[in-house]
Amino acid sequence: MLSTIVATSGLGNRIRVVTSTIKAAETFQKKLRMIWPVTWDCRAAFEDLFQPINHPFVHLESGSWKDLPATKQNLLLPWLYRKTIFKHEWRCYKPHDERAFSQLLQMEGNFYLDTCYALANYPKEDVSRYFKPQTALQKSIDNIVEGFTGNTIGVHIRRTDNRMAIRFSPLSAFRQKIDQLLESEAFNQIFLCTDDEQVRQYFKKTYGNRLLTRQVEISRDSLLGIQNAVIDLWSLAQTRRIVGSYYSSFSETAAEISGIPLDIIYQQPSTNNIL
Repeated sequence: MLSTIVATSGLGNRIRVVTSTIKAAETFQKKLRMIWPVTWDCRAAFEDLFQPINHPFVHLESGSWKDLPATKQNLLLPWLYRKTIFKHEWRCYKPHDERAFSQLLQMEGNFYLDTCYALANYPKEDVSRYFKPQTALQKSIDNIVEGFTGNTIGVHIRRTDNRMAIRFSPLSAFRQKIDQLLESEAFNQIFLCTDDEQVRQYFKKTYGNRLLTRQVEISRDSLLGIQNAVIDLWSLAQTRRIVGSYYSSFSETAAEISGIPLDIIYQQPSTNNIL
C-alpha cells in the first residue's frame, strides 16, 4: 500500500492539499495515493467536478470507508484497520514548518495522514494546471464570464457555518472596500458569490444593476451545491480583483487560479457591523 494523503474539509482546502501534494511528490520522486472522499463537508467526488489528473507520482481516487479519518462516529474502525497497513498515522496533520512534510516523504515505511492544509509550497499557477472543471461546469463558467465588463470586482462573502468570516468580515467593511474600488473608476461592475441569501439581497438593493450574482444553491452537503461552488470559484477567478472573506480558503483559491490581486476583509468586531 502506498503512503496515503486524505484531503479533508471544503473545496478550497482540498484543492490546496492536492496541489501541494503533487508538488512535493514531484520534488522527491515519491509515489503517493491521494484520497478525495465524499463526505458531508464536500458531497462530491473529484470526477463530479474536475477532469482527471494523470500524474506519474500521484494517484487520486475517492477511496472507501477504510480511508476516512477515524472518529467516534465511525467507532475508530478505519484506524483499527489501518494499524495493520501503515507504519505511521497522523490525524488533522499540519506541517510545523516548510520541511516537515518533506521529512515524512523521506522516512522509511509508509504512512497515512488526513489534512486540510497545504503540505508544501507550490507555484500558484499549478492550481489551474491540475484543476480543470468538467465540460458542463466550464460552459456555465463561460456563460457567466461573458457578462463581465472587463473591469469587474469579484466579491466572495462567506457566511453560514464560518464563524470567523462572520465575525471579522462584516458587510460594512465589504461595502467600504467596494465603494473605494468603484470610485477609483478602474472598476464598474461587481460579481458577488455568497452562501447567504440575505447578503445577496442586501447587495442587490445597494448596487442595483452594477451587481451580477447567481441565485443558486451553495451547500457543502449536496452534489449540486458543490458544483455551483466550482462555477462560482472559477468565475471569480476571471474578475480583475477579488475582495474576499477572512479565514476562507475559497477566496484565496479563486485568486490563485488566475493570479489576480486579493483583498481580504478583516475588521475587529463592532456592535455597528451589519450582519
